[in-house]
Amino acid sequence: MILVTGATGTVGSQLVRELLDQDTPFYAAVHSRPLEIGGVESRTLDYDRPETLPPALEGVRTVYLVSYETLHEKALVEDAREAGVERIVKQSAWRAGDEGFVSGRWHREVEREIERSGLAWTFLRPNMFMQNFETVHGQSIRQENAFYESAEDASVSYIDARDVARVAARVLTEPGHDGQAYDLSGPAAVTHEEIAAALTRALGRSIEYVRISDEEHRQRWMAAGAPREEAAAWVDISRYFRTGACSEVTAAVQDLTGRAPRSLREFCRDHAAELGGE
Repeated sequence: MILVTGATGTVGSQLVRELLDQDTPFYAAVHSRPLEIGGVESRTLDYDRPETLPPALEGVRTVYLVSYETLHEKALVEDAREAGVERIVKQSAWRAGDEGFVSGRWHREVEREIERSGLAWTFLRPNMFMQNFETVHGQSIRQENAFYESAEDASVSYIDARDVARVAARVLTEPGHDGQAYDLSGPAAVTHEEIAAALTRALGRSIEYVRISDEEHRQRWMAAGAPREEAAAWVDISRYFRTGACSEVTAAVQDLTGRAPRSLREFCRDHAAELGGE
């Protein structure tokens, strides 16, 4: 049996749909209320209540692990080992093995914990999500017709989270992926000017990419309520963009699923309504 953590998140919610479509049995780990989706059995998993972890893991052989808290992930790895879980598929970060940026180092720390655990493992290392333009930047796109970044003219091979979920569903349900780490990208590296142009076409109104400094970027995150450490990590991602390290395009999505990853144009078209398109 599979346990999907982060089942209501950006990738997890899509993974739930993929597994349902495949008629693959799984449990959806939720913080409190069960998922109101037919055919889905939910299990409560609250990292702030450690006593919920063993019951959530009972009878589970494979865990899809996604969290943005290192301590939470480490706690689940330890409990998974004690519960007799055999395998962890971790949603990590782009090129986490290089440890070239702060959040990549956080993810690599958990990867090492999993490697030491004795459990079988697979690491999925997606580039930044196209969905960030709906979540992170969505409010300013809807209200100001603009999004703000300190990426300068960097190119990034953004990936649609739906493609990460497709890869995850394959890796979770077929053999041959133990001990593998997959860097997952979209089909092309694009600049933020190109993203603004694609949004403009899809939404039917002009969308602007506003270049800001790292300090302005940090202040925007802090003003939005992000803790200092989280704000610094987001700014560090933009610094990492500027090194060119996020411009690589990989064939992993095509190779693993038999389908090309979705393009930026497809993402903009599919999410136009959520971004206030005409």
